[in-house]
Parts: sequence; C-alpha cells; structure tokens
Amino acid sequence: MIISDIIEKYEEIHFPIGLPTLHEMIELRMFEMGLKRKDLAALLNTSASRISDYLNGKREITLNVAKALHQKLNIDSDIILQ
Repeated sequence: MIISDIIEKYEEIHFPIGLPTLHEMIELRMFEMGLKRKDLAALLNTSASRISDYLNGKREITLNVAKALHQKLNIDSDIILQ
C-alpha cells in the first residue's frame, strides 16, 4: 500500500491529468452519439455555422447553449465553465 501511495503522488505531480477542454468533450460526445455538426445544431437548437464557430473558437458559447450541452450531451458543468 505504501508503494502505491508514493506512485500515485508522483504521478499527480509529474503527470497530472487535467479536465478536457469543452471542444474535446463536444467532439467526444458527438463521436459517442454518432452526431454530425448539423445533428448537433438541431439538438442544441442553433445553426450548423454557429456550431462550427463554437468548435473553432471563433465564438463563445451562450448561456442557453451551455445549458443544452449540460442537459442533452451530459457534459459536466466544470468543463463548460473552465
């Protein structure tokens, strides 16, 4: 047990695993759910071009889109708010 605790602390310091970015989570959920950008746009009640803007970092997500991402794609709010 002591060795595993030492290894765990070493990994936390030298190889931390942070939260994924919102872009990464959206892409992952799209893959898991078999969604294309136009499907995601319909699910989030927005346009496909707006989805592209969000994913390319050209536009910040709105509060309504953030809520929809949390509710419909089950993306953790910590990831959305980072």
